[in-house]
Amino acid sequence: MVISIITTTGYGLGDYTAWGPPMMGFFLMLTFIGGCTGSTSGGIKIFRFIVFFGTVRAYMNKMIRPDQVVPVRYGDTKITPDLAFSVLAFLVVYMATVGLITVILGGLGLDLVTAMSAATTAVSNVGPGLGDVVGPVGNFADIPSSAKIVLSAAMLLGRLELFTVLVLFNPEFWR
Repeated sequence: MVISIITTTGYGLGDYTAWGPPMMGFFLMLTFIGGCTGSTSGGIKIFRFIVFFGTVRAYMNKMIRPDQVVPVRYGDTKITPDLAFSVLAFLVVYMATVGLITVILGGLGLDLVTAMSAATTAVSNVGPGLGDVVGPVGNFADIPSSAKIVLSAAMLLGRLELFTVLVLFNPEFWR
């Protein structure tokens, strides 16, 4: 199941929601993570999390010793401040997108667990979510048509990468 979720194949070998709330939370977390950079898997990608946690660690060290220079590294490569900022901006936009879609789905009549996991799985392009409706033993057939349209747009946002799509709505792009 872990490989299925991280690689975003969407295959289900069992009902992980029956394994209890800790496992449901674990699989929801995996939905956000996704695969490695350069792969066709969905999610935020592991590279971005490594850069994020490295940036947080560097910031905490900088708070302890303000005069210290703390480079963020990915292996032997030094991460530039621009790259660190772009990763942080992506994470904020990603989470805001999932939050906004969750609110929209809630407004269309879905319960919180279904709305949040459906939004997460759509933006991450994973497959199964949580609950009876969109969980590993359910499907999206019973949700309203308007919610399916919202989730289709969310899947496009996630698959094409958020900034790639959002830049199309920027007037500067078209000049």
